[in-house]
Amino acid sequence: MSKRIFKLKFVPNDEANGARDALEQAGIQYYETPAGYLSSIGLNSAGLWVANEDEVAARTVIEDFQKVWLEKIRSESPSEHSASKRADRFMFSLLLFVAVLAITILYIINTK
Repeated sequence: MSKRIFKLKFVPNDEANGARDALEQAGIQYYETPAGYLSSIGLNSAGLWVANEDEVAARTVIEDFQKVWLEKIRSESPSEHSASKRADRFMFSLLLFVAVLAITILYIINTK
Protein backbone atom coordinates (compact mmCIF):
# COMPACT_ATOMS: atom_id res chain seq x y z
CA MET A 1 0.00 0.00 0.00
CA SER A 2 1.17 3.53 -0.69
CA LYS A 3 1.13 6.64 1.47
CA ARG A 4 0.72 10.22 0.34
CA ILE A 5 3.59 12.18 1.81
CA PHE A 6 3.09 15.55 0.12
CA LYS A 7 -0.19 17.13 -0.97
CA LEU A 8 0.02 19.23 -4.11
CA LYS A 9 -3.18 21.22 -3.66
CA PHE A 10 -2.41 24.97 -3.59
CA VAL A 11 1.34 24.29 -3.77
CA PRO A 12 3.38 26.54 -6.08
CA ASN A 13 5.23 24.76 -8.89
CA ASP A 14 8.69 25.66 -7.59
CA GLU A 15 7.90 24.18 -4.16
CA ALA A 16 6.50 21.00 -5.73
CA ASN A 17 9.58 20.71 -7.94
CA GLY A 18 11.78 21.15 -4.88
CA ALA A 19 9.97 18.34 -3.06
CA ARG A 20 10.38 16.08 -6.10
CA ASP A 21 14.08 16.94 -6.32
CA ALA A 22 14.59 16.26 -2.61
CA LEU A 23 13.03 12.81 -2.93
CA GLU A 24 15.09 12.02 -6.02
CA GLN A 25 18.32 13.16 -4.36
CA ALA A 26 17.54 10.91 -1.39
CA GLY A 27 17.02 7.99 -3.77
CA ILE A 28 13.39 7.51 -2.77
CA GLN A 29 11.07 6.28 -5.51
CA TYR A 30 7.74 8.07 -5.64
CA TYR A 31 4.85 8.56 -7.97
CA GLU A 32 2.59 11.52 -8.50
CA THR A 33 -1.16 11.68 -8.90
CA PRO A 34 -2.75 14.61 -10.77
CA ALA A 35 -5.59 16.70 -9.38
CA GLY A 36 -8.23 15.16 -11.64
CA TYR A 37 -11.60 16.50 -12.68
CA LEU A 38 -13.13 16.41 -9.18
CA SER A 39 -10.69 18.97 -7.80
CA SER A 40 -13.11 21.76 -8.70
CA ILE A 41 -15.53 20.53 -6.03
CA GLY A 42 -12.90 19.93 -3.37
CA LEU A 43 -12.16 16.25 -3.96
CA ASN A 44 -8.48 16.27 -4.67
CA SER A 45 -5.93 13.53 -4.24
CA ALA A 46 -3.06 15.24 -6.04
CA GLY A 47 0.16 14.46 -4.31
CA LEU A 48 3.43 12.61 -4.09
CA TRP A 49 3.13 9.01 -2.93
CA VAL A 50 5.66 6.44 -1.73
CA ALA A 51 5.56 2.78 -0.79
CA ASN A 52 4.95 1.93 2.88
CA GLU A 53 8.53 0.81 3.47
CA ASP A 54 9.84 4.22 2.29
CA GLU A 55 7.35 6.32 4.25
CA VAL A 56 9.51 7.17 7.27
CA ALA A 57 12.53 8.14 5.18
CA ALA A 58 10.38 10.10 2.73
CA ARG A 59 8.62 12.04 5.51
CA THR A 60 12.00 12.94 6.99
CA VAL A 61 13.22 14.18 3.60
CA ILE A 62 10.02 16.20 3.03
CA GLU A 63 10.14 17.73 6.54
CA ASP A 64 13.77 18.77 6.04
CA PHE A 65 12.93 20.20 2.62
CA GLN A 66 10.00 22.19 4.00
CA LYS A 67 12.15 23.70 6.77
CA VAL A 68 14.70 24.85 4.19
CA TRP A 69 11.93 26.06 1.88
CA LEU A 70 10.26 28.08 4.63
CA GLU A 71 13.51 29.78 5.58
CA LYS A 72 14.20 30.57 1.93
CA ILE A 73 10.77 32.18 1.46
CA ARG A 74 11.06 34.16 4.69
CA SER A 75 14.51 35.43 3.81
CA GLU A 76 13.56 36.55 0.28
CA SER A 77 10.91 39.07 1.28
CA PRO A 78 9.57 38.67 4.80
CA SER A 79 7.19 41.61 4.79
CA GLU A 80 6.15 41.50 1.14
CA HIS A 81 4.21 38.25 1.42
CA SER A 82 2.27 39.12 4.55
CA ALA A 83 1.61 42.71 3.48
CA SER A 84 0.27 41.72 0.08
CA LYS A 85 -1.95 39.06 1.64
CA ARG A 86 -3.35 41.58 4.10
CA ALA A 87 -3.99 44.09 1.31
CA ASP A 88 -5.72 41.44 -0.78
CA ARG A 89 -7.91 40.38 2.13
CA PHE A 90 -8.78 43.99 2.92
CA MET A 91 -9.79 44.73 -0.68
CA PHE A 92 -11.86 41.55 -0.87
CA SER A 93 -13.62 42.39 2.39
CA LEU A 94 -14.27 45.95 1.26
CA LEU A 95 -15.70 44.85 -2.09
CA LEU A 96 -17.84 42.22 -0.38
CA PHE A 97 -19.18 44.81 2.06
CA VAL A 98 -20.01 47.23 -0.78
CA ALA A 99 -21.75 44.47 -2.75
CA VAL A 100 -23.88 43.41 0.23
CA LEU A 101 -24.71 47.03 0.98
CA ALA A 102 -25.75 47.67 -2.64
CA ILE A 103 -27.94 44.55 -2.73
CA THR A 104 -29.57 45.53 0.56
CA ILE A 105 -30.32 49.06 -0.66
CA LEU A 106 -31.74 47.76 -3.95
CA TYR A 107 -33.91 45.27 -2.06
CA ILE A 108 -35.24 47.99 0.25
CA ILE A 109 -35.98 50.34 -2.67
CA ASN A 110 -37.76 47.64 -4.69
CA THR A 111 -39.94 46.40 -1.80
CA LYS A 112 -41.50 49.82 -1.11
